[in-house]
Amino acid sequence: MSITISIPTLNPKIPDLRAAIDSCECQTEKPSEILIVDGGSKNINEIQDLIRAFPDLSIVTKPGILLSENRKIAVERCRGDYLIFLDCDDVLSPFFVETVTRLSKSNPDVIIFGSGDQEQKTLPDISSQMVIEGSQSIQTYFLRFDRSYLKPELRSVWAKAFRTDFLRTNNLPEDRPVVQGEDQIMMYWVSFLAKRIVSLPSFVSYRYRIHPYSTSVTFDPKKVDDFRHLENRLTDCLSRCGANQDKWQEFYYATSCEYSIRLLNAFFCNSRNLEKRSKRYSDFKKLMQTDQYYRESIKRCRLSTCPSFGKKGLLFLYKLSWFKPIFNYYDRKKQAISPK
Repeated sequence: MSITISIPTLNPKIPDLRAAIDSCECQTEKPSEILIVDGGSKNINEIQDLIRAFPDLSIVTKPGILLSENRKIAVERCRGDYLIFLDCDDVLSPFFVETVTRLSKSNPDVIIFGSGDQEQKTLPDISSQMVIEGSQSIQTYFLRFDRSYLKPELRSVWAKAFRTDFLRTNNLPEDRPVVQGEDQIMMYWVSFLAKRIVSLPSFVSYRYRIHPYSTSVTFDPKKVDDFRHLENRLTDCLSRCGANQDKWQEFYYATSCEYSIRLLNAFFCNSRNLEKRSKRYSDFKKLMQTDQYYRESIKRCRLSTCPSFGKKGLLFLYKLSWFKPIFNYYDRKKQAISPK
């Protein structure tokens, strides 16, 4: 069984990229290939200097590509039977490749693990793996119709291994450039085309690291439109893949409500948003009260779907249209952790 790890890059911080590569090189079972796909980095010479120390690493450069196109190139060029995507500022558990090899015996389309901010340094127990087959069962799993499932990392491409032939047969969706959430479009697409998945969410395979310059916390005025776009693409994916409309409504509204919280955190309360606080609050309140997606999602999203008391409380305040306490909380939190 051969496994490729693909690392997309665009102007990466060299220490971050080195840590990502080191986590690939230090696997208990070596990957067959480590492939960097660069979208036109301004520091390409530094990247080239770095990878000279890793003779088994290859690089493909194609300036100006979107991240979705970057992944398509990785699918086309990779030599592995399974493909793992690793962000250039994250790291893998040293047991990632070995665990993929052990779980790939049933030839699943997707292997799903958990992720977190801590690195798991012990070999996972694969006896708790779940094999999920058939479109209806996979929909139930991905859309959380059965809440007895332990929560895995579902929506992003991270903490997963994809069977390369599966990705090549089912072309990844084309999409416009978005600041955040592009990988969710790919995952919704893939999850409804898969015939068999293996899930081991208890294995924290992927360490997602938040930096001051990470996409999830940096300010960009495009984020409001991008989240609206993601909602439209989610609806399109669910309908085109034949998901049961009555059942996926709850999932859709729960996702929309989550997007509103992420927008508040990453956009309206971002320390780099230079608008006055009163203007940021009034814009957020207007969005929550007038935008059809968020208004409907807050109305229909159930408190029982929230995984924690904290999120139940946030949703309850949303339902009452008491946005000020939520805004104040995230505004203070962002100011407390923002880099100087």
